Amino acid sequence: MYGTKARIGLMIPSPNTIVEPEFNAMKPEGISIHITRLFWVAGAPVAELKSRDEDIEGPASLLAAAWVNIIVYGCTIGSLAKGIGWDQEIMSRIERATGILPTTISTSVIKAFKKLGVKKVAVASPYRVELNQLVKEFLEAHGIKVVTMKGLNMHGKDTLRAPAETTYNLVHEVDSQEAEAIFISCANFKSITVIDKLEKELQKYVFSSNTATMWDALRMLNIDDQIKGYGRLFEH
Repeated sequence: MYGTKARIGLMIPSPNTIVEPEFNAMKPEGISIHITRLFWVAGAPVAELKSRDEDIEGPASLLAAAWVNIIVYGCTIGSLAKGIGWDQEIMSRIERATGILPTTISTSVIKAFKKLGVKKVAVASPYRVELNQLVKEFLEAHGIKVVTMKGLNMHGKDTLRAPAETTYNLVHEVDSQEAEAIFISCANFKSITVIDKLEKELQKYVFSSNTATMWDALRMLNIDDQIKGYGRLFEH
């Protein structure tokens, strides 16, 4: 619990209350999670998300002061809002500022698709239509076809208050025969307690922003502990 194997640093939007407990639930023995927050206003319009130039270096430097081994930019939309290549720019800025290994949620998600060999996906999210469109454009720019997609048009506290059963039901709604996997998009949307059950019922891969990012961070740190109960992605 004290980071004897590795310390993961997470930069998360200020309204997010889900990623921290989910990461702490999934972490293997010897891994510790350390958080800093980015100031975000929930429900910001897409135009603002695309034009903002937030302070990434400052929060990254705060995590570096805790001697973390990796720094994760922990926001799905924030890491893809400006389209393909924006996640790489975020990582470059983190690494230049700290010298520490970086990743972002959208980077991790693309790695998960590639590792699993998935080319067609159904996407479930709490997002409004405009944010779902950003996700669709990003995935398809990476060669991943979005065959079905549904968002719940949630705002602010509605997302973090939604129980995991909401996610479970949404995944069943969005699943289609054509989809090779289900991606649950949003780090502030409960998912990890239902992923294992969903995979068994649907007989296909199910992963979320948070499971993909935990998996990626551990693999980047050369930690391959077998983590059970959060989806088959962790077997890879």
